[in-house]
Amino acid sequence: TLIEGTKCATAVDYYLLGQLTARVEKKPKAAIRCYEKALLLQPDHSPSLFYLAYRLNHFGNAAEAARVYRACLALRPNEWLVMNNLGNCLKTLGKYEQAVEFLTRAIASVKGDEAAGILTNRAGAYIELEMYDAALADLNSAIELDSGIFEAYWNRALVHQHFGALEEAVVDCNRALELGATAKAPATSLAAIYSNRGSCHFDRQDYD
Repeated sequence: TLIEGTKCATAVDYYLLGQLTARVEKKPKAAIRCYEKALLLQPDHSPSLFYLAYRLNHFGNAAEAARVYRACLALRPNEWLVMNNLGNCLKTLGKYEQAVEFLTRAIASVKGDEAAGILTNRAGAYIELEMYDAALADLNSAIELDSGIFEAYWNRALVHQHFGALEEAVVDCNRALELGATAKAPATSLAAIYSNRGSCHFDRQDYD
């Protein structure tokens, strides 16, 4: 393997080895060990911090990923992608107010349609906080910037359902399906609307 046959002398060496291990050999857990070795040699190597956090979160360790993202953000305070990923980790951990804080900072740091995905992420946190007006505003803005984000449509369907706008919810569920959503959420929600238009309920776990 790459790890067994490569000698590394610097943090950059281990970082590059980690990238190759993850992307070429498809061994993300081995890549984590490379990033950790890079950080032993150079604790402030921000690329290793970023990808270590990314891989940790991929394997479900959102708490440790959030800690590492914070360390990365201390070195790269204006990096919107770090703020976005940290916000998503905090959302996973149920720290929705903190998630909104970092996602808001990320939105302020980007221009144009790059903000669409972050607005969709922040809307998810607003929904968990039951701030449906704020969520709807974010989702409308996200869709205006990029009409191809299926998560925005099915989250907006959830908000429409909350407000009793069931026809709009159906339209957004259908649009999410048209865009290739493979999760069960849009189909499940659409069925719920058609079967019980007076009192249908979207289970939030279907959207995670």
